[in-house]
Amino acid sequence: MHIGGLSRCGRKRTYRFLLQALQHVIGNTPSFADYLARKRRGKQICKVRAAIVRKTIVAIFYILKNKEVYRDANMSLFARKLKEINRLSLQAA
Repeated sequence: MHIGGLSRCGRKRTYRFLLQALQHVIGNTPSFADYLARKRRGKQICKVRAAIVRKTIVAIFYILKNKEVYRDANMSLFARKLKEINRLSLQAA
């Protein structure tokens, strides 16, 4: 399914938040860092950023659709964050 190309009609603030989050993802996920290195050869950085944003949104979509953990996730970090979320939810209740 092809919806269309990128345009400048989107929400700029959302895109900026995604870019900030992606800097964290790229720094901590080897598969995203490799993808960045492959895409960066001979392309403008703005096109590379758009490709990484798209890849992240697609990954998030499939994670939510299939109700699974991201395959490149750091499982010890994931377990720690899940434990903290559960603790906070119990305090709020």
